Amino acid sequence: LPAFEKAYRLHADFVEFDVRPSSQGTYFLLHDGRLDRTTNGRGPIREASDEAIGALDAGGWFGAPFKDLRVPRLDAFLGSVPAGVSLYFDAKDIAPEALVASLAKQGLIERTVVYQSAEYLARLKQIDARIRRMPPASSTADVDRVAESLRPYAVDTRWNALSKAYIDHCHAAGIQVFADAPFFVDVKGYQRAIEWGIDV
Repeated sequence: LPAFEKAYRLHADFVEFDVRPSSQGTYFLLHDGRLDRTTNGRGPIREASDEAIGALDAGGWFGAPFKDLRVPRLDAFLGSVPAGVSLYFDAKDIAPEALVASLAKQGLIERTVVYQSAEYLARLKQIDARIRRMPPASSTADVDRVAESLRPYAVDTRWNALSKAYIDHCHAAGIQVFADAPFFVDVKGYQRAIEWGIDV
């Protein structure tokens, strides 16, 4: 949670997070399917109880000041999001129905962009079409395939698939372009993508 709080202080437009369930079906914020890398736990999160996950140290690996921070529960996180911040929801392992219910409970439906497969997002659209949908795409052909049926808000594109022509094609279809920049991208790489018109 301190990472999100810092993002809010820095006036980030979006915060991105990943969601996975415990063995009891409670949703937690965790990137990996296993607990090993970012907590002092072991094994798949899907096999761990709420109580076991709640007792884990999820901050010590990052630095001593963060020791004993817990894995955030989805509901607690959503309840803490301040006004003016949009959510980039990576629906790693959560049923569309549960996702919609969690967002609706906190009044965050229209402030959220959900990343998942086109098939998952089609189910989400049937439940609540207000949620902004973002499938993966790596070519203009991919964009064309999802544009009509899914009407996505944005597409998530691999960094090495970006080009000005690709971004222009998306914008002509009314679709924004998001890309997760890998660690090897330098300042010139960011500047070039901005000049091409990338949205996020």
